Amino acid sequence: MKRYADDEHPSVQELAKRLTGDLESDRAGLERLFLFVRDDIKFGFTNRWNDLKASEVLLAGVGHCTTKATLLHSLCRAAGIQSRVHFALIDTNIMRGFVSKAVLLTMPSHVSHSWTEVKTDGIWHRLDSYIMDRQAFRACEAALAAKRWRHGFGVSPFEGKLSCEFNLEEEGFVQMGAVSGDHGVWDEPGDYFASGDYASFNGFQMMGFKVLVGGINRKVELLRSAI
Repeated sequence: MKRYADDEHPSVQELAKRLTGDLESDRAGLERLFLFVRDDIKFGFTNRWNDLKASEVLLAGVGHCTTKATLLHSLCRAAGIQSRVHFALIDTNIMRGFVSKAVLLTMPSHVSHSWTEVKTDGIWHRLDSYIMDRQAFRACEAALAAKRWRHGFGVSPFEGKLSCEFNLEEEGFVQMGAVSGDHGVWDEPGDYFASGDYASFNGFQMMGFKVLVGGINRKVELLRSAI
């Protein structure tokens, strides 16, 4: 089985050491890892969807919910910080604004989604606020407010609050409002992908996504550049 959380990869090990090696607390190290994944890995997609190892996400330089979760989880493990990936389902209408309504009708209503959970001071915390780089988040938050949609442009308020900040005490999320179901926590994303719970595109839908991915990324970049 393919391992996605390749925390032993030299590029993952080197980055984790560079970002956290001079720090004494897990919390301070976690914040540095979080900020790297949020802003240095821009929000966007590759034509491989979720099929990227952590080291490959680093090379791509872009990521979305699951690929960024895989990377942050792997960096945490490389830095000795306890972490895991929590999987669930997400409403694909969260892509509204990036793709047309007609395209959404060809997609499954829900696909698998994930966020990272980290343990500091004996407490597990949920994080998804790294999914969008700060500039993309602000642009997409403004676009959603202008449309007055429940969710779209890759964001969905959870309990009325959106946030791209690192804050363990006052949880703020980017996409949690569109989440449904619960597929539990996993140490290795590949185990989840091989399970019966994993929900993704069928072959025809995957071909369509590969055609559309460039346009989706250009839409994100146009929104980002407007801020």
